[in-house]
This record gives sequence, structure tokens and C-alpha cells, in this order.
Amino acid sequence: MKQKHPETAQAIVDLYRADKTLANPSIDPVRYEINSSSAKFAKAEAIQSLILQNPPEQGTSNELIQPYELSSDGVNEALKSPNKVALNASIDRMEMLKETNLLDLALSTAHEAKASNSVQQMLSHQLAAAHKYAMESFKSSETYKDPATKVKFGNLAVRLMEAFSRGALTLQKLQNGNTQTMTVQHVNVQGQAVITGSLQTGGHSNG
Repeated sequence: MKQKHPETAQAIVDLYRADKTLANPSIDPVRYEINSSSAKFAKAEAIQSLILQNPPEQGTSNELIQPYELSSDGVNEALKSPNKVALNASIDRMEMLKETNLLDLALSTAHEAKASNSVQQMLSHQLAAAHKYAMESFKSSETYKDPATKVKFGNLAVRLMEAFSRGALTLQKLQNGNTQTMTVQHVNVQGQAVITGSLQTGGHSNG
């Protein structure tokens, strides 16, 4: 396969080789002095070749705005226009849902889950897909009379249900900041207050 950026790739290789030479002193002090001197020079040249004289601006999702001669038609325009990118991404998601007959179920799932961004929406759509195909696998398991086939579809349904559960937990963590709060009841033992309040675990404290 042809290397897309040969100069950059070569500079990275040179950096690796230089660092390897400098990190492994030879037993012969004279030879190491010569090798390390060459390695330092090669490393300096490699670093210099990787430095951009005119660093580009950053666009949507911190992607770099490419020089005109390197950019594809419409790429920079999209990077500078987050609303357009969001619209196109939404259209893509809807098209994929329609193609897989998941549109109504997926949109309902995202709505009920209160998905607030594209990642949460995609996770909700995946949950809908896992549920649909788990149910279909259970149906297939009941349809076939061959025991091996019934087990095959039953196992597939179980794996899809497990994937659904993991996805639901991931969505919950994204929405709640991976924070769990455990409430502790006020307990009295022989007339003395033992403990009261709540304990927060995970996430970041606001205090």
C-alpha cells in the first residue's frame, strides 16, 4: 500500500531510531559519542520537519481546517459550520434507521431515554436494534424444531439482551456523569444515632 504521507512517516521513523540510539549507550564510549551525536542531529531535523510554520485553525470536533490545496470539496465549509455537520449527521442516522426498519422504535427509545447529544442518540438507536433482534431471535428459536438451531437462536437472543443491558448502563453513566449516590438511613441503636446522610461515589465532587 502506498504511503499517503511519506515525509511525515519518515520523520517519525527517524525520531524513533534517534530515541532508541540515545536510550541505549554503547559499551564503547567513543562509538556512543559518535552515534549519539548523529542521533541528536537526526532528531532535531525530524522535529523541525514536523513543525507547521502556519498552524491551521480548528473546526468542528477540533478537526483541523486544511490548506485549500489539500482539502476536499466542502470539507472545510463543513468543519466551520457545526450546524451543517449536525444536520448531515442527523440525516445519516435517520437514513440508517429507515434502511434497517428501526426508525419508529429507535426514535421512541431516544425520546424516552432523553438523549441529549449525538452519542446518546446513537446509543439509544443501538439499544433499539439490540431489543428488536433479540425478540426476533427468540421468535426464530420457537419457529425451528431442530434443537441445535433453537439453541443457536436462543443464545443469540441472550447475547443481544446482555448487549442491551451494557448499553443501557453506558447511556446512564453518560447522562449522570458516572456518579452514584447511596442514601444512608438515620439509624438508632439503643437510643444513639449511628449514622445519617448520603455517600457519593464515582464522578467528580462539586465541593
